[in-house]
Amino acid sequence: MVPHFSISFFVPLPFTRFPYDISVSFTGMLVASDSHSMLWRMNNGRFRYEWK
Repeated sequence: MVPHFSISFFVPLPFTRFPYDISVSFTGMLVASDSHSMLWRMNNGRFRYEWK
């Protein structure tokens, strides 16, 4: 199966120290875990993860 993920984000005003509030949902297997780790590194931990 191909892992499925969706990303939604918005930029609140006024800007804050963390301008992006990002919610990510993953459905999948080991490959999804790799994607999770990669996104986490790329965004310096600014993701809020919601696993389903």
